[in-house]
Amino acid sequence: MKKILQIGLILSLFTSIHTLSAHDLKGAVASDDRSPKNIIRDNHRNPLETLSFFGLESDMVIVELSPGGGWYTEILANFIHYPGTLIAAHFSLDSDRAYYKRSRSNFEKKNGKRLYVWKSRNC
Repeated sequence: MKKILQIGLILSLFTSIHTLSAHDLKGAVASDDRSPKNIIRDNHRNPLETLSFFGLESDMVIVELSPGGGWYTEILANFIHYPGTLIAAHFSLDSDRAYYKRSRSNFEKKNGKRLYVWKSRNC
């Protein structure tokens, strides 16, 4: 059970965020930077309505818990800009659970090595 509670925090400080043109939520959802595979899922997930409900602002510090493959991360990375920060809290790098390792690995492959990793001891 201890390993289930351990997660690594990935500070997703994408180096290209400041160069992206989408600083409004509607523009971030409609961005050409998003993968076609994820855009297809929008019809059933309603990202604009869902994220609007939470009242997000582009200069907030946003923590995305267990980002999976990064569907929301892709939108939020286009939306959040300085002085805001996107923090993706994912599974620990040294987890002994295969699913956690695979999920974290897939997230990192998709989002590249533009991530800063901070490992929490008590999470």
